[in-house]
Amino acid sequence: MSVAIILDGWDEYPELDTELGGYMRDIISARASPNHDVTLTTRYLPKDFPATARRVRLTGFDDQARDQYIRKTVVGDNDEAVEQIKQRLKDNPVLADLCQVPLFFVMFAHLAHEKEEFKRFRSVTDFFSFMIKCFHDHLRNKVKDRNVEKQSREYEDKHTELSALAYEGLIKPDQQIVWKKEELIRRLGEGFYEHHKRIGMLVEEEVITDQTTADGSDVYTSEIRFYHKLFCEWYAAYHLAELAITQDEAELSRELEKLDPYDLQYLYRFACGLRSEAGKKIISYLQSIEGGEKFAVLCILEQTGKVDDIKETVKKLCADTIPIKRGDTKLLQRSTVQLIDIASSHKIPISCLHLDRCVSEAVTANGNLLLNSGLHVPPSSTLETIEISGKNLDIPEEKMIGLLAYAGECEKLRRLTLQCLLPLTAVPAEQIPPSLKTRNIEVLLLSVEELVYHLNLIQGKWVKHGSGTTQTGGYVELNVGTEDEWRVRELTRASAAGIPISRVVIDGCSPVADQSGSSLALRSQLSLPILSTLQNLLIWDEDRRMDNAEVVGILSYTAQCSAVEELRFDGQTLPDCVQGAESTLITLRSKNVSVWGYINTESSPDLGDRYLDLLSGVWEVSN
Repeated sequence: MSVAIILDGWDEYPELDTELGGYMRDIISARASPNHDVTLTTRYLPKDFPATARRVRLTGFDDQARDQYIRKTVVGDNDEAVEQIKQRLKDNPVLADLCQVPLFFVMFAHLAHEKEEFKRFRSVTDFFSFMIKCFHDHLRNKVKDRNVEKQSREYEDKHTELSALAYEGLIKPDQQIVWKKEELIRRLGEGFYEHHKRIGMLVEEEVITDQTTADGSDVYTSEIRFYHKLFCEWYAAYHLAELAITQDEAELSRELEKLDPYDLQYLYRFACGLRSEAGKKIISYLQSIEGGEKFAVLCILEQTGKVDDIKETVKKLCADTIPIKRGDTKLLQRSTVQLIDIASSHKIPISCLHLDRCVSEAVTANGNLLLNSGLHVPPSSTLETIEISGKNLDIPEEKMIGLLAYAGECEKLRRLTLQCLLPLTAVPAEQIPPSLKTRNIEVLLLSVEELVYHLNLIQGKWVKHGSGTTQTGGYVELNVGTEDEWRVRELTRASAAGIPISRVVIDGCSPVADQSGSSLALRSQLSLPILSTLQNLLIWDEDRRMDNAEVVGILSYTAQCSAVEELRFDGQTLPDCVQGAESTLITLRSKNVSVWGYINTESSPDLGDRYLDLLSGVWEVSN
């Protein structure tokens, strides 16, 4: 018999630090029940998560899934109606993030199609309020008893205790948003509870306890949770708005410090939208915290529902470079993406979007830029310049094609700039979008040596800016304790692609060649392979004493780098003469390679400029 175990919502499990939580971790790590099929749903991975486990990431409804749902469930194969619903979502940028949740997109699609009075929702508060009303109306339509209908309206309007309960759950450090059924009914009343369960906002689940009956049978208990956390945030927002009105600024700040705006962004936005007076105080707090300014703009929009009220602020933010950085909180990144959506939908020009070390390895997904945080940046109709930087930026051919396709969808784009270590590989000319060519978009690359290249959109090749010269190399430095791995990867990629590498400085890494001289082992345990396009190599090791075998190994490595012109040592003490390397010295002579050093030798302890005589193998003083 096979057993399947599903651990749903691990990141919200309230007893992770208890004995039961420890047993759950044993199941996840396969220390317990290793032969069972275990499925885990979570927003983050446990520390002991097996590296070999298969992973599936759910990112909500993408454009294709939305299109399929609308066709199969809402309008059939009516292309005009499909486009009308999708256009209404585009016209409501404040809802784009919310509608990543399938339930809310489904609601939006049906409302947009079926409701004659459907309007352009001005805020997520507007939309959510309307949606909650629809849930209650839907239930009342099934009931003919007027007394029941009257009671239903009271339950809809009077939810003070549910709001307090939701808020109490969210403000706890572990967000305790699952309740025992008996406790919930005691606080809400059985009628109120049954009404919201029938609507579908509250969900009841039977959960096994750690107790057993006298005959050894398992004991179950009923637990209640909201169908989705956003419902919890909606009702908690009423309580937060009330607190904001009654508390002074200092009290409110202490309260809000317990509520992470990244994790609870809709709690903040709903509270600002529900009560204008509360919103002003909450927005003032957000504007005072790091990274809160852009999120505050979204909360202002919740208050007024009018982009005109924030248009000047949006224009001011978009007139300067809009940065998204690797170290930004997810709240700041999400707020920035939504700000771009608002600017695009209201024809506000966006001067420049600078993505600094935050683009994922995949670069694009479903036509959007993909960030390391998992957020998507859709194409913008008013974006003029995109800058992407990162020391470890690596964009191979297939990803570059996706990036160029994204650039082609940005209607007002004039320039795409990439800042990376070395020039990228060529792009097949036929894969370059025609729109880039017709609009003459500049695609530039800035290397770390501050050399500038542009992509020839006809040939697909990188050309040194201001000349007809194709790709040349960059200046690269390897240092112990820094990000050696990506540097070695980039050097290897450049060499394989035939991109010249002007100079590599190996600083403090104590490189040692292997027996064949085909790679250099660095102190960081990395290995630098033969670089066929390397032109100059500098090895800098202050106070390092090298024996003859170590020097011969590095000479042998250098001789195998076919484009090398110069090898230089700096700071070492070397033998007076290189012995047993006749064939290597012959190779270096034939390639006209210069070997220099600012070094000591065994017989001359004073540092000085010397060159290696490739005939005799002796270090000579440089004149």
